[in-house]
Amino acid sequence: MHEKADNLLAIIADRARILKGWEDELSVKIEGIRAVYARKINELKTELADAEKSLISLMKKNTNEFFTDEIDRLDLIHGALIHQVADRVKRARKVTTDLLEALGHDEAVKIVKSVDWDVIEKWSDVMLANIGTERVQKENFEYEIFDCERG
Repeated sequence: MHEKADNLLAIIADRARILKGWEDELSVKIEGIRAVYARKINELKTELADAEKSLISLMKKNTNEFFTDEIDRLDLIHGALIHQVADRVKRARKVTTDLLEALGHDEAVKIVKSVDWDVIEKWSDVMLANIGTERVQKENFEYEIFDCERG
């Protein structure tokens, strides 16, 4: 049995070493590709952002020429210009959860709750039973690979 287990450990160590080598090689190649495209991508993102800003600016400056009270969408050859007016609440920085709670507006405060299992792990068995759970034994099997080249 010991020999069979040791043979399996040898297979695992070999496959893990090969896998790590391939993953390292892949990472190097991916970084090379990323470096080649990063400059091109960043240049295009900048050009795209500049064109979008210019279009929005053009629309703002020429709102009356592009849109009327009856027309809020202008279809052109390469796309459409859309103008919408909507009432929105300005998000003032002074509006905080403390302010809302002090004024009694708890419905406007988001509260995210979750179970803290690290705390529950420390509870007694009686407390665990009170919430409908229990402490159980879990059997765990692990292995360790030795570096065969360590001499």
